[in-house]
Amino acid sequence: MSDAYLVIEQSKHMEGTLEVSGAKNATLPLMAATILTEEPCIIRNVPNLLDIKNMIELLSDMGKKIIMDKNTLYIEGPILNKETREDIVRKMRASVLVMGPLIAKYKSGKVSMPGGCSIGAILDQHLKAAKKMGVDIEIEQGFINLKAKT
Repeated sequence: MSDAYLVIEQSKHMEGTLEVSGAKNATLPLMAATILTEEPCIIRNVPNLLDIKNMIELLSDMGKKIIMDKNTLYIEGPILNKETREDIVRKMRASVLVMGPLIAKYKSGKVSMPGGCSIGAILDQHLKAAKKMGVDIEIEQGFINLKAKT
């Protein structure tokens, strides 16, 4: 362990305004949740990060119309494709977030195995939850096939 430390001494009065960026881990689930509606959705204070851009690409490929203006996302429209493209999904673990909304709204979906994860802890928890809610799950050739029992 290092003996390094930081000493902070009070200086003159400080004041000002600081704008705090939105959180990626709050924004990505909100983006995935837009699958549940075709109505316009506005998400503000969106951080400008690669995972956000990848989720925009994923949802756009599935049919959503998305505009990012500064740090605000405008998302609307239906899902036209319930199967995710492998090349997009492999870029991020957060792609598992589309599974729940696909099952809830469409009762099925086909999601490529997410990047950085091969039945790892993150994916495993999502699959366990889906199974407990009565979803049939079949994993084949790098895809997770989901079908809600009716």
